[in-house]
Amino acid sequence: MFKNYFKTALRNLRKDRLNTATNLIGLAIGIACCILILIFVNNELSFDQFHKNSDRIYRAWVKEDYKSGQQFFNTVTPYPLGSALENEIPEIQSVVQISLFNWQVVSGNKKNPTTVHMVGKNFFDVFSFKTISGNTSKVFDDVKNIVLSEEMALRHFGSTDVIGKDVIFDLDNEEKIFSVKAVVENPPTNSSIQFNILISDLNKTTLLGGMELENWFNINPETYVLLNEGSSLANTEPKLKAISKKYVGMPEGDTYTIGLQPLADIHLNPDYPIGIAPVTDPKYAYILGGIALLILALACINFIMLSISKSVGRAKEVGVRKSIGALKSQIVQQFLSEAILTVFLALIIGLVLARIFLPYFNDLANKELSMSFTPFLIGVALSMVIIIGIVAGSYPALVVSNFRAASILKGGNTGISNKNNLRKILIGFQFVLSIGLIASTFIMTKQLNFIKNKNLGFDKEQLVSVQLQVPEGRMTSTINKGMDTAKLFKDKLNGLPEIKNVAASSHTFSPGGWTEIGFTDLDGKYNEFNLNIVSPEYLSTMNMKLVSGRDFQDGNASDQRRAIIVNEAFAKKYNIQNLKGAKISDSNFGDHEIIGIVKDFNYTSLHGEIEPLVLSLNPSLFFVGNVDINIYSSPTPKLLVRVKPNAVQDGISEIKQAWTEISGDSPFDYQFIDQQLDALYEQEQNLGTIVGIASLFAILVGGLGLFALASLNIQNRMKELSIRKILGASNGTTLFLIAKEYIIMIGVTLLIASPITWFIMSDWLSTFTYRINITAVVFLLAGIVATITAALSISYHSYRAIKTEPIEYLRYE
Repeated sequence: MFKNYFKTALRNLRKDRLNTATNLIGLAIGIACCILILIFVNNELSFDQFHKNSDRIYRAWVKEDYKSGQQFFNTVTPYPLGSALENEIPEIQSVVQISLFNWQVVSGNKKNPTTVHMVGKNFFDVFSFKTISGNTSKVFDDVKNIVLSEEMALRHFGSTDVIGKDVIFDLDNEEKIFSVKAVVENPPTNSSIQFNILISDLNKTTLLGGMELENWFNINPETYVLLNEGSSLANTEPKLKAISKKYVGMPEGDTYTIGLQPLADIHLNPDYPIGIAPVTDPKYAYILGGIALLILALACINFIMLSISKSVGRAKEVGVRKSIGALKSQIVQQFLSEAILTVFLALIIGLVLARIFLPYFNDLANKELSMSFTPFLIGVALSMVIIIGIVAGSYPALVVSNFRAASILKGGNTGISNKNNLRKILIGFQFVLSIGLIASTFIMTKQLNFIKNKNLGFDKEQLVSVQLQVPEGRMTSTINKGMDTAKLFKDKLNGLPEIKNVAASSHTFSPGGWTEIGFTDLDGKYNEFNLNIVSPEYLSTMNMKLVSGRDFQDGNASDQRRAIIVNEAFAKKYNIQNLKGAKISDSNFGDHEIIGIVKDFNYTSLHGEIEPLVLSLNPSLFFVGNVDINIYSSPTPKLLVRVKPNAVQDGISEIKQAWTEISGDSPFDYQFIDQQLDALYEQEQNLGTIVGIASLFAILVGGLGLFALASLNIQNRMKELSIRKILGASNGTTLFLIAKEYIIMIGVTLLIASPITWFIMSDWLSTFTYRINITAVVFLLAGIVATITAALSISYHSYRAIKTEPIEYLRYE
């Protein structure tokens, strides 16, 4: 019986190829979009769960609360915490600390910058990274052993067969040699721990000073623990208080708290500070998941409407089946079989489309997702066939099964009423989504354009940033060496016709943020400001404006030693009105003087307000004394070169030539500052693109659904319209009668969609300190787009209704 159903279904699908193609394309595109987004959402929600013991792995955090109001909350921890956890907590099976170093790896005559992860000896016992060659068991018991990722082995040696080979690093002109003992697979894209090079933390005694290794208030590594089987967080956390009391000994009224965060919670929990790995706001995964379900819902509604519209043409078939004894249940099963077969074919096409567009989606999502037939993907595919086939196929099947056989065979109508509100609700729902998505696209585009064109307080055009190659060392030494290297570039480039200005800066505009300094002022109040170490030409190169005081002077020994410039936010917060003898109110800083106040400029994203900022030529003023230093991005100096507008490529060629002369064969890597600023809003731009694509799909599918509804409604009204034409109704009057209910529908859906969209987009815009206002114009434009779509959708059937002779429908009356 079922074989006959599917044979009949296949024959009917082939018979009406246009309708079948329309249904397949709509469903296939919806399924492809849904699959791609669900792969992304699954990747986000499954972060770090591939580890064998992921449910027993936790990351430690520390929080300092002082009665003065200071609070420090960090997921990077002090080094002595590792041994204290291992020795004091019996529920802990293993402890692993992970630290990062920026070194230069020697490759022939070249020195390439790279990130090295220094890890504890139990790293591969705690984390489940797969080995390609060599042996990771006890690999970190030897200080000279090194483990490479597959990517690093291929990049450095051109092969993964590298066991026993040496890797040489240049540390401040001193060679450090390691022997490769294992090569492991690249960490999965859904791993918080991403690495290329691993060395043993036995090296920490030679790489770090005693103060850093012993001080409980000096934070650097991430600390992970593996609990024993049967142990729980609830049993372990109370014992952490004893460690604080035993090892830290805070004064009365102050607290030092140690806690544990589940490994699987790290990636999507912005309530914890960022450690080594970036953290993603989970709302974007949920938004994309919601968009995927909405796209699928739109495709299903479209499928329902087209199926009902198609069923009118099969009325006689249903009448004949019923007249020869077909049961209602058999009619339902027949049409359900067609629905499931259509969905199955659409699924195959959708999988092919998803595979084709996956690389473009990866670029959009900044991911490296794969589309292998995992249990997740197979489960999604089967669920789609069953759920869409049954849910979307049931309503048309029930409608068709209720056709009145006698009426149909006598030449009457099918019994499908124009007053069926469910169909109108489904189409209305499509247009609510369409209008909402279109309006959201307009608002997002307007906000992103506002960000792109806002005056940030400096000139971002034709400004090139080049990361200088400086051997790793103490922070002050690294910055000073970088500034010395920048001076060599300045001497080479200044005077060239393509070059306008040259400067150097510890920070540019990368997402990480600038160095943060915390201090207690002379009144006992805790304060913070951001810091950037710059060269004397910084303000002039960036085209920044001073509101009072003067700029740094190149060659002025006093400026080099003690001059600082602050921004307006700093002057306002610390009430600096007269620059004569002005200083920061803290005896911990070295001898200094505020010589100028620069007009506020946006040095972080427009999500936040402009914070107090200090610009200085001398890092020694701040990296000494009893101050708190938080570094969110590398302070190694970057060269800033402004090239002339009509000579950008020639200017870059001159910079590259100077690079070759000064830095030898080291890789030349540059970025334009406007590209760095765009990267601050990459997530928003990608979300805007996805919403735009979803809105395009929604309006297309909504138009197809309305096309089907118009076909059904006009078909059922043809006798009425024919009588009106005989009684003298003009074509214009007839067209108005047809279009009236759709115009009302668009108006109602616009009234429903507007407040919902306004609420959602206001919440999104609230994440920006600098933002646009939502006006009624965007909803009006969305309504116009929806109206044009509706007009195009019903125009074909309206035209046929107007041109059809009344006798065609009244000959039997």
